[in-house]
Amino acid sequence: MLKGMLLGNQIKQPGSVSKSFFAYLSLGQWLTLGAVSMIVIVSWEQLSTAFLTNIPLNGLIISVMLIGLGRAIASNVQLWRTSLYLHRIDDLVNGGEEPTEAHVTLFRRQLKRSASVLDTKQMSDLLGNLTRYGHLNVTDNDARMVKSKLGFRVSKMRENTGFLAGMLVMLGLLGTFWGLLATIDAVGQAMGGMANIGEADASAMSGFIGKIAAPLEGMGLAFSSSLFGLSGSLLIGFFNFLCGGVHNLFIESVSRWIDERIPAPPEKAKKAQQNPKVANSDELKAWLAGFVQTSLATNQKIVKLIEAMTEITASTLATEKMMRESLQNQAGMQEELLEHRRAYARGLHVVRKEINDRSFDLAARLRRLGAGPVDFGEVTEASQAAGQGTLYSELEKLLQRDDILAALKIDDEGLPQTGIEFPKPTDEPAPDQRPDV
Repeated sequence: MLKGMLLGNQIKQPGSVSKSFFAYLSLGQWLTLGAVSMIVIVSWEQLSTAFLTNIPLNGLIISVMLIGLGRAIASNVQLWRTSLYLHRIDDLVNGGEEPTEAHVTLFRRQLKRSASVLDTKQMSDLLGNLTRYGHLNVTDNDARMVKSKLGFRVSKMRENTGFLAGMLVMLGLLGTFWGLLATIDAVGQAMGGMANIGEADASAMSGFIGKIAAPLEGMGLAFSSSLFGLSGSLLIGFFNFLCGGVHNLFIESVSRWIDERIPAPPEKAKKAQQNPKVANSDELKAWLAGFVQTSLATNQKIVKLIEAMTEITASTLATEKMMRESLQNQAGMQEELLEHRRAYARGLHVVRKEINDRSFDLAARLRRLGAGPVDFGEVTEASQAAGQGTLYSELEKLLQRDDILAALKIDDEGLPQTGIEFPKPTDEPAPDQRPDV
């Protein structure tokens, strides 16, 4: 155990992160805690008497001191857990087991709990490389970002503990001035009560001395807050100094650990970087010739691209022109169809008028043949033999052609109604074959 405490902070090899618990709570820290404990045990009566002089303030000072010690120890324990986390990654990579998504998920969950000082987006992405490459495959940029975040967070923990040490000094000074104020008030009251004492009054003088001695004796106890404050600040400051060495060693070890996970370049690349070759005049001429040739080829491709774009633009304009002409032709065809419909309506009007005229003409001829009104349902065979039956039949067929009259109807605009089929022509006697009555 003692050997581990003595050699806990020693780096065995470059890039190694110690996972020993005594590397983070070193021998100096244990000795400091032991020495403070011994002083408290030996001086317990005096410390308890001093504590009772100002219980609220002294209790606050001791509480802040314990919180500072707890934060310093907790920061080192957190670094120790982080080192165990890094060793678990190494065990998986070097153990021969194939990393899976379950391992990556587990490591990312532990990154937030056990290794919060390394919890960055870059580190989470590097864990995803375990399934793709079998190792972290750290890049220069990722290494730089992780190391900068690690250094900032560790130094922030140390600064927070140092702030508590400074706070203890301020609380001790506050207790000092508090005690001095109370003592000065007591002395002032004693001096005011002895203003009228004569030279021969020995008993009054002894009472004055007693009043002065009481607050002066209490001044020593009034400085107890300063004692606790300065002692706590000294303890936390020294303990924080010892933790600072652990923090710096941890940052250095993790930085080396990350740098060793960066894939090394090939030997040829290393030699090229160490001994860069300077181009001679012939190589520069060849490079310039190739650059000019590449530029010419690129310009030719750009010209072809511009020509293709011009053709596409011309085709687009021609298509738009054809669409406009088609729309204009459709508008003209609609006007022409409308004109045909109107002409057709006028022709239907003429036909309807002719049918009406023929109907009135036939009716007049029938009135001239008979004296009374004609009953089309009572046509005899004798009248048909005389020629009247032919006229009756013709008039009856004409007047019963309601489908023709319906087909000749027009709408409100003077156009024939659509959707009506015209009747087929029937066998009727020609006008020259009809009897002249």
